[in-house]
Amino acid sequence: MNPAMWRGSAHAGASNPAQTGNMRPVPGWANYRMPIPGLYQTGACTAPGGSVTGMPGRNAATVMLKDFGTSIEEVVSKNGRKTS
Repeated sequence: MNPAMWRGSAHAGASNPAQTGNMRPVPGWANYRMPIPGLYQTGACTAPGGSVTGMPGRNAATVMLKDFGTSIEEVVSKNGRKTS
């Protein structure tokens, strides 16, 4: 009933083998890095997909931090929190 989602998907893509895992959003772009150096993507269009999980953002942040020479565990531990 939401007009913003007519003829579209709230999950930014289909839930079928052609758009899951290393195929999401398209082959070659599943690692959160875009073809332009320093440009990253996240959101419902990236793995593991839509819904309210926060996983696409965490996954993209992990990739970005690795590219910047650190890790999510190192950043979290600097803030005095333990990682699981």
